[in-house]
Amino acid sequence: MFRSRRRFELGHIQEVDIHWPLIGRLIGVCTLRVSVAGSSARLAYLGAEQAQLLRAEIRRHMAAPAGQQVSRPAFTGELLSVPGRMLAQAILLDARTMTRVLKAVALGFVPYLLLGEPLALLSLAGSLGWVWRMTAGRWPALYGWTVTALQGGYRIDHGMLERQHTTLRHERIQAVLITQPVLWRRRDWVTVSVALPGQAGLTTLAPVATRHQAEDLVERLWGATAVEAVRTRAPAPQRARWVTARSRVLSAVVLPGYAAVRRGLFLRSVVHVWPTAKVQQVAVEQGPWQRRWGLASVDIAASGGPHPVARHRDAGEAAQLAEALRAESRRGPTAVARG
Repeated sequence: MFRSRRRFELGHIQEVDIHWPLIGRLIGVCTLRVSVAGSSARLAYLGAEQAQLLRAEIRRHMAAPAGQQVSRPAFTGELLSVPGRMLAQAILLDARTMTRVLKAVALGFVPYLLLGEPLALLSLAGSLGWVWRMTAGRWPALYGWTVTALQGGYRIDHGMLERQHTTLRHERIQAVLITQPVLWRRRDWVTVSVALPGQAGLTTLAPVATRHQAEDLVERLWGATAVEAVRTRAPAPQRARWVTARSRVLSAVVLPGYAAVRRGLFLRSVVHVWPTAKVQQVAVEQGPWQRRWGLASVDIAASGGPHPVARHRDAGEAAQLAEALRAESRRGPTAVARG
């Protein structure tokens, strides 16, 4: 009864993904999702061969943004595959997830403790569903997670019951965040997320990976200088401990073409790395308590993704850091050669 027609310019398309719901996999059909800035369209009930041919044809016409230098990796093939056992251990050892689970279970018992009636335990049923989604429910959704290098991007495949295929173009990645929960530190596991323009949250590139694998993904995306920015530590001055308990974790470094800040406390640490060419505004901020100790923070507004902040630096160092970021941003994008 109702029909609609939508038209997208091929040069404006940002992503082309294939989604395989459980029923669709049984009958051999899937959904093709085409995304542009702020909008998307779905083509449902396509055969597997038809969807793959259409996706390949759209990708062939997808153009990089004008004036942007984009590096293509010479290698194409599988970069990362997350084993099921490693994924299960990572979910169980995520301290933040476990804290939320314990909180949900505790809240489910509150009515029973207050009323003393066994029927009050029925309130726990609602919490159990949320607990399932945060723990065991995540495993089938993330099962079989693989990252494959393509010409100009990455392809992410995952899912046990509902298989999903997502493509990330290199030029759309604005920043990379490497996160390490406290219980993963012994194994040196991390989560790799990327910031994309037009999206409020982060997109997961790898739900769990070794640090070597994470650095390999960054190197294939932006080159060795970006990896050096991730590895380099430039800690805050010792007097910053009078301003924040996180002073030992904080770090900020600017290298030719790339910059990185490090933050976190007990539950998790985060390394935020991004190309300096994407910096749009830099501001040096200094509160009254920071002035007392000769400290300042550098607030960086970059295109897409969360804004990084170099917190509690020496006031003179903060001014130099801000000037270095402004100078690097005026240089424009850095071309990266890969073998």
